[in-house]
Amino acid sequence: MTSLTTRGFKIKWVNTLLPSRVYTLTVPEGVYWIRGYIVGGGGGGGNGSSAYGGGAGGSGGYIAFQAPVTPGENIQYSAGYGGGGGGYNGGYSWVQFTDYTTLRANGGQAGGNASSTAGGSGGAGGDIILRDYRGILVSYGTGTSGTGGTSTGGGTNSGTQYVNAFFTGFNSCIGSPCAGLGGNGGNLNQSGNAGNNGIVLIWWEL
Repeated sequence: MTSLTTRGFKIKWVNTLLPSRVYTLTVPEGVYWIRGYIVGGGGGGGNGSSAYGGGAGGSGGYIAFQAPVTPGENIQYSAGYGGGGGGYNGGYSWVQFTDYTTLRANGGQAGGNASSTAGGSGGAGGDIILRDYRGILVSYGTGTSGTGGTSTGGGTNSGTQYVNAFFTGFNSCIGSPCAGLGGNGGNLNQSGNAGNNGIVLIWWEL
């Protein structure tokens, strides 16, 4: 748990440290609202062939949310892995509250492997699933799809432009490297690149 000051607001925030592990946040005393971002893992890029490049993986879906909470409430959350190069989808990231309200950002799809006659297709961006039983305010979107491979090289993914829901500076990339970015496709005779891991970031004002 880390404290920082952002644009005049002193906040505490928690972040997923290792993908696919389930973490529990116990809401502190005096906290009745939390905010957060959820980004699914990026899909891995496809492998290139001797004639064509592989397709790029899709970026993970994203959710920005603001939720009412109760001090002492336990909130579970987990971030998805980025998919491995060569045809692996990204994992989903999620947050679940005690009333089973669930916010889930799915991972991007893997880019296709190239063949001797065609480049690999780009992977679709991840979508989202909302099961809201407590009136959570959200904005969300599907991740950016990867481009297909060509005879000159592998496809690419420019990354999802996230909605500027709370702070300017979170509107293009969350984390370093960018969370949920789809992996580029492999160039000719090269393997595809892995997608970036997803992220869950939660904070509240002090």
